[in-house]
Amino acid sequence: MSLIIEDYLDEFEKFFDLLFTNTDEATVKFTVNGIVARNMDTNRVTAYTLSAPPKSFYAYRIDKESFGLIANRSKVKGVIRALKATGVARAAIRRKDNKIMLDDTEIGEFEEEKTEFDVPELKMDLPNRITFDGRSLKRFLAQARKAGADAVGFEWLLAKREAVVAAFNEEVWLTFKDLYGLEIFQDAGAGYKIHLIEQFLPPTIFLRKPWPVVKVLGARAYRMPLGIEYDFGTVNFKAYVAPNYDDSARFLEKLGLLRVLTKEDILRQVEKKAPIAVSSGEIEEALAKEGYEIAKVEEMLRQLIKEGRLNIREAGWKKLYFLPERPPVLKPLTEDVALNAIRDFLEAADTDAVGYSELESFLAREYLTEPLHNILLNLKRKDLVDSKPWPTRRPGGYAVDMRGYWTIKPTEPVEAVKQAEEKPLKPLTKEVAFSTLKDTNMEVKARVSFDDIAGRLADKGYDVTKLGDVLAELRKEEKVSVDLAGKWWVKDIEEKIRRLHTSELWLEKIKTVGVRDPRDPTKFLPPEHPLSRLEARKVEADIRLLKEEITDEEYRREIQEIDKEMEKVRKEFEVPPPVVEIPPPSPVSPGYAKVRFLRDMVRFIGTDRKTYGPFRAHEEAVIPTQHAEIFEKHRYVEVVKQGVASMHSSSNPQTQFIEQEKQPITLEYKLLEYGVLE
Repeated sequence: MSLIIEDYLDEFEKFFDLLFTNTDEATVKFTVNGIVARNMDTNRVTAYTLSAPPKSFYAYRIDKESFGLIANRSKVKGVIRALKATGVARAAIRRKDNKIMLDDTEIGEFEEEKTEFDVPELKMDLPNRITFDGRSLKRFLAQARKAGADAVGFEWLLAKREAVVAAFNEEVWLTFKDLYGLEIFQDAGAGYKIHLIEQFLPPTIFLRKPWPVVKVLGARAYRMPLGIEYDFGTVNFKAYVAPNYDDSARFLEKLGLLRVLTKEDILRQVEKKAPIAVSSGEIEEALAKEGYEIAKVEEMLRQLIKEGRLNIREAGWKKLYFLPERPPVLKPLTEDVALNAIRDFLEAADTDAVGYSELESFLAREYLTEPLHNILLNLKRKDLVDSKPWPTRRPGGYAVDMRGYWTIKPTEPVEAVKQAEEKPLKPLTKEVAFSTLKDTNMEVKARVSFDDIAGRLADKGYDVTKLGDVLAELRKEEKVSVDLAGKWWVKDIEEKIRRLHTSELWLEKIKTVGVRDPRDPTKFLPPEHPLSRLEARKVEADIRLLKEEITDEEYRREIQEIDKEMEKVRKEFEVPPPVVEIPPPSPVSPGYAKVRFLRDMVRFIGTDRKTYGPFRAHEEAVIPTQHAEIFEKHRYVEVVKQGVASMHSSSNPQTQFIEQEKQPITLEYKLLEYGVLE
């Protein structure tokens, strides 16, 4: 089977963003009529279907339909970023054996045995709709999130054929007024989480032209799924959203995907965790993610206990279930374990005391909790923990524990604690403020606010009351700058940040794609190749230098070592030059001499009646001996004798023709007359 799908990188980025809107593993079907995708999220509260005909792509060639699984969102995004960094305009999806390749990088595999999607075709009857300009809706959701809203509600008035959308939570209320100027207020307790809507509006589509038009489909009741549909060019995209687990059951039921729960399904979930005991809440959550009806979980658990197929162990507020044949192996409880468990609870719940029942429930999974009370009393006698009737900071939703609360007591001496509390703040200097701002800029790779700088300095123990004055002085010295939004940065650091960002992208490309093959620049060596690893080390050294983690001297020393190793690796790619056997020089016949011309020579006729020349300077030839002697006399040639040039011994190389008319006509005279010699 052959498969080639070619398109521009920007278009591929939009396409993959749609594929990965609610999943990290997208199932797609490659057909002769284009690409079709249907996917659900893990929690079974969202689903989408996508259709992209062949004309959606720059080139589309396929000779057989097949299913494929593109299984790594971050890898695909990394390949696209790396290709963009190299300046490539287009890329191609190809088939190599059973792998799906994006250019030369594997991004998934084909599933030859698969014949149908796990998600059926989405044809839910949601007759009501609101039509939005996609950019306006995206901007409204961004404003709602910025204002602190966590939900968005849609309402259709069938009588007036009008609609309104609002964002809200307990303290925030925003109404979208771009719909015919209508304002309708509704119960703030119902709606859809903003992130459920936003995930189907990827920025690559809604922040670039052409902006799509969005249709929101739904019924009057909130406890119904919500539909989102839009066309991007020739790509059709339709998604459905259910707000929570209760509605996901109705959602799956409408799609025909709600599974009927059996006792074997519950036993399977318990067996997955064996020998660790699990609570009913954990069983319900796992079953809901797999699309089961969970209303009868508690009832079935009681039946399984009566039948002897499950055992129960009550600890604190929880009931823990386990298989009789695989009971949990409980470890003895120690003071260190109890102390660490209390400390972990206090940190996780952001409170100052943990209830006894909650602590017992947590420890009961792996430890014998019968001695817990005595252990806590021993820790209290050692002044390591203390009991409280009520936590000072009670987190939201924290139930009342009538068995009391426990907290960690400070183990430091009272004098040390008092001294630490009275420790004065360190005075703030311009050097400290400048260094902190520089480090913060490099860490976040952007400009930072005044509060960010103050927070960093306060964590280091500095007095930040005069931070504004210090920054103002640094600004006068033109060491730092501030923009209209109140963001601060060190002068000239943005160029360093840009170089750092470029180096990090280049490093990501090397680790994802590799480096180009010296033998064929159109191909890439794999990331695990020694040349790719050495190039990655070189870029990492650049990054450490930009971050000032190493000095210039350390950088030069490291680069020299890497260059030496790279030179050894590159020699493996060099093709040795062919061995050319130089034939021995042919012997010079008697009456001839081998000469090397010192300057250009015109054609002439030798004493053997053969034509010689013309010759260029430094060219060698065999000519009659008489000509060789005359040419050597006039410094036209040098005679080569066994590889050694003979030098003319005359101090005056110019021939003096005195009373030339009285001299016999010689070969030299003829050469002069015919213009061979000057």
